[in-house]
Amino acid sequence: MILVRILLSCVLISFPMFVSAKETTAVSTNKSMGGIKYGIGIALSYDIIGDDRVVTASRDENGIVRVSDEQTFPARIVLESHYFFPAASGKWGHGPFVAVQPGSERVIEAVGGGWLFGFLKDKVSGESWNIGVGALVTPSVRVLGDSITANSPLPANETTIRYKYQSQIGGFAMISFTF
Repeated sequence: MILVRILLSCVLISFPMFVSAKETTAVSTNKSMGGIKYGIGIALSYDIIGDDRVVTASRDENGIVRVSDEQTFPARIVLESHYFFPAASGKWGHGPFVAVQPGSERVIEAVGGGWLFGFLKDKVSGESWNIGVGALVTPSVRVLGDSITANSPLPANETTIRYKYQSQIGGFAMISFTF
């Protein structure tokens, strides 16, 4: 059925003389694949399981580890895909979503999923503003190394602050726009 719809859409876009301008716009701008839509958004996350994210730390004159920059609530630009179950009014819907944060050093910085509520902006194009909440996994987070604690002296026989990278799980809230 989906293949027939795609082929029909291609024919209608190629030969607009068979349909009205309004129908052509609806066919050419609706970016849905089996009911799945896509969007881009801004998310704010918080680590629930794991250590504090450390950007920079130093050792003061007394040998105490001082964290000078940490990320408690990292903001993210995310790409999301969702499926909506429409409300009776047809002006809003809700459903599951998955989101990924593309990275600069890694292909994917974080991946998550949850529940999204969408408010239809335009029925013809299917554009909507969405609000979602969910769980997020960040595969590589910089934290203080084993046996090193903020506001405590370095372990015996250590002179430098060690870091390690670990996966962390958290929650996030997102606002997105379906295009």
